[in-house]
Amino acid sequence: MATVGYGDRVPMTIPGQVLMVLGAMATGILFAGILSASFFALLDLTERDRSVFNLLSNEKEAKATSLAAARLIQAAWNHYQCRRREATPVGVANAASVLLYAAAQTARKLRKSKKLSVPSLTDQLRDEFAGLHALAMADHEARCQRLEAMEADLDASLARAHALVSA
Repeated sequence: MATVGYGDRVPMTIPGQVLMVLGAMATGILFAGILSASFFALLDLTERDRSVFNLLSNEKEAKATSLAAARLIQAAWNHYQCRRREATPVGVANAASVLLYAAAQTARKLRKSKKLSVPSLTDQLRDEFAGLHALAMADHEARCQRLEAMEADLDASLARAHALVSA
């Protein structure tokens, strides 16, 4: 880069050329970083995209879990039938046992890899605000009832005062 000599001024000394190469490398790295950051910002998923991907992955997990459960039930039934029949060869019974244990291990792995149903912050806040709203509405109702009782007392007092003044 520094030795090509494009332009009026080029570094002639080795330290100048090294400095020029390091500067060009830093500029290239900075440019590549800005370019990749802007590209990945364009690829960033929105909340709706994430919810669709979560829905699809949950559906895929549910299908895999149901298939593993069906295979486990089939393997257990096969193992039961092999043990019940006395004419079953030992190799077939052992194969049924191995198949049962493999199906159980697969089902266990799928069950343990399943995401826990942990409520999100939005769900927790919604529940908390619903409770606060219910408390506020109950307090409002109690205050309205007290105000209506006070209004009835004032109306009765006003009626008595009016009766005394008119009499």
